[in-house]
Amino acid sequence: MRFRKKPIEVEAVHYLGDGNMDGGVPPWLWHALSEGKAEATNGADPFVIHTLEGAHIASPGDWIIRGVKGELYPCKPDIFELTYEAVEDATPKPPRRALAPNEEAEVARLRKVATAAEAIHKYLAFDPVGCCGVPHGFWRDVNALRDAVDAWHRRKL
Repeated sequence: MRFRKKPIEVEAVHYLGDGNMDGGVPPWLWHALSEGKAEATNGADPFVIHTLEGAHIASPGDWIIRGVKGELYPCKPDIFELTYEAVEDATPKPPRRALAPNEEAEVARLRKVATAAEAIHKYLAFDPVGCCGVPHGFWRDVNALRDAVDAWHRRKL
């Protein structure tokens, strides 16, 4: 017998290597990282995805796919190109509303956290094994980022 894949939509991100993703790390992958379903080693290869079948390595150039049940798996670029095509998002976007004062404060706080995350990323890219010592404020920035991600998850769950 012959079979054809059902037309389903998945989410995917192109892994560039050294912890970098084309277009940044999507929220679903951050969530998987926070739950231990995936792990990156201080922004360096390998990028490991934990599945029911065991650990799988995403190599630079691979795609990381989130399947229909939320499962993650790496896919080689040639297989991805033969199997998937981009889908236009047909969902209409609601108009943006003005932010309330408390929301403006939250946006300002999250911008500070994003700045801290960029500083952490730059430090790890420069000194991935910590041989040059930890710069002033590094752990403060790490804790601020962790607290912001935890708060975001509590609001979304």
